[in-house]
Amino acid sequence: RVKQGPVVYIYAEGVSGAAKRLAALKHAYGYDHAVPLYFVPTSVLLTDPGQVRDLLASIAELGITPAPVMVIVDTVARCMVGDESGVESMGLFIRGCDTIREAFACLVLLAHHAGWANDRSRGSTALPGALDTEITVERSGEEVVLKNTKQTNALEFPPITLEAIPTAGSITFMEVVPGRADLTKNERHALTVVQASDGLTATAWEEGSGLAKGSFANARTRLLTLAYVKQRKNTYEI
Repeated sequence: RVKQGPVVYIYAEGVSGAAKRLAALKHAYGYDHAVPLYFVPTSVLLTDPGQVRDLLASIAELGITPAPVMVIVDTVARCMVGDESGVESMGLFIRGCDTIREAFACLVLLAHHAGWANDRSRGSTALPGALDTEITVERSGEEVVLKNTKQTNALEFPPITLEAIPTAGSITFMEVVPGRADLTKNERHALTVVQASDGLTATAWEEGSGLAKGSFANARTRLLTLAYVKQRKNTYEI
């Protein structure tokens, strides 16, 4: 469960893809209304107290009510100056994040890259040391696994497996059901199509899957048999 509310996204790696990603997410969840997501389409150097103050003032000028529940920083490297492996520079960055968190009593979510060894976040260990929660993201083909590698005030949650689904010219990641190892690739793909909907007719499901007629029929039959998908009158749903 999460506390829903406005979100500010510091999109420092190029805002051109933001609209397409947002459209894909809305399409995947069948949501047609306006979303309280506010983009900052440039880097903000959180190592600079002056830029942090300007950011807070800009957010306040938007008149967001209630206050943002989350501020996303994408990415750490784009929103700091100095040596990211240096304790002093990373310390300044962490203080900038703390200033934002304290100003709005919100979550500050950081997107950061792993090192070449891909075993931990890049740069100074001061950053993971300051985090309440750390989640690593590993992708292999169409599958993404989220692993909780640090949890300060609770038990680490078990890994979460997501499946990449082409959506509205972009990609969305939807959680797959447990026990999916017994499914074929076609069956997993057909399942994700249903997961991304509020229910589909057989025709819409087949078209959405892109599978050949026979392959789709086999996948549908097995998903129904294994109770991954339920049929309610003329509609199939999770």
